[in-house]
Amino acid sequence: MLVHLARLNDPYLDQPVASFAMHAATDKVRAHRLTDSPGSADVILFTQCHMLQNDWRLKRLTRHPLARAFPQKAMVYNELDRPWCALPGVYVNMPRRHFAPQHQRAWGYFTPPPGERAQAPDLLFSLVASNTSPCRRPLFALQHADAIVEEVHGFRFWDSTSELFEARRANFQTTLARSRFVLCPRGNGTSSVRLYEALAIGAVPVIIADDWLPPPGPAWEQFSIRWPEGKIDGLLQMLEARDADWPQLSREARRAYEEHFSPDVYFHHVASLCEDLLAHRSATAFRAHLDRYALELAARSASDRVKYTSIAARERAKRFVRGAVTHPRPGRD
Repeated sequence: MLVHLARLNDPYLDQPVASFAMHAATDKVRAHRLTDSPGSADVILFTQCHMLQNDWRLKRLTRHPLARAFPQKAMVYNELDRPWCALPGVYVNMPRRHFAPQHQRAWGYFTPPPGERAQAPDLLFSLVASNTSPCRRPLFALQHADAIVEEVHGFRFWDSTSELFEARRANFQTTLARSRFVLCPRGNGTSSVRLYEALAIGAVPVIIADDWLPPPGPAWEQFSIRWPEGKIDGLLQMLEARDADWPQLSREARRAYEEHFSPDVYFHHVASLCEDLLAHRSATAFRAHLDRYALELAARSASDRVKYTSIAARERAKRFVRGAVTHPRPGRD
């Protein structure tokens, strides 16, 4: 399959395009290739969703000339924490309750190759994280003789301007390498980069995210543990009981990373998911779905958005969406 990486002609916003081009260049499967020609491409892929933080409906993508010219093959790779399904594609954080399998595929964050792995990790588990989700708060109270639990402030893993970025990032990597199990609670989105960093280094992720949808392919039950949000009673006892299984779980975790999420297969899997969507959808079906999805999702999530903090504002939002669905405007996405 041929994939064209669409550009917004903005060096900052188009940084993900360069990253995906690198993934494609190092892809070892070679079942899919990039093309500079939108017309000959099977899929036109927009990878910049997470760069458009102030454009949550992604109008810059849906109004893009290529999306208008080739609506039947325009798709997204979307790792926004709270994604809006403006186009079909691959979603990292689409909540289970909003997931539409006819138009969406779940996938994970890209994680670079791991650093040194401790030969005999001495920590039962670790959690070094910011307090970005209610489900994380009770976890910071956990105490264990063979664990590190640390709440961090003023640090963002993707922001190199954060205070003491290099030192704090190095501390996180060292702690990760020492851990047999890693607590992976959801953050602002349902997924977390920590989950895939754990897999990359052979640690066993304890996934604490009720609305997270596992990407297809890996046998997640063979190398990860699911734990309900908001519950800490029994967590330490469970980890101690599963410690004997750690060697096998660790091997399977590392294998899952190598086969599905490592740099030399990441592009292949994202492109394959797009190919699967292409084979199972039509532009007409997606547009009909989008009208229904817009109404349902706006009504359910309006209260979560800062923009709609008052009852009156939420009602205005609902009326706007109802009106847009009842009276579609030309070019509406």
